[in-house]
Amino acid sequence: MRSIQMKQEHSIVELAEEATPKEIDNYKLVYLGRGWWNDKHIQDNYKAQRKVDYSG
Repeated sequence: MRSIQMKQEHSIVELAEEATPKEIDNYKLVYLGRGWWNDKHIQDNYKAQRKVDYSG
């Protein structure tokens, strides 16, 4: 893990290498894409994921 931005309802994690399936499940990781935070495709994917309900 290279960096984490903690927010009230989520955290943004930058990984230096691919997460294992166990890490993905344990931490409920969602892939937003490869690139910089300000890239349009990252922002679009982030906004789309915020609308998804993972509670059930």
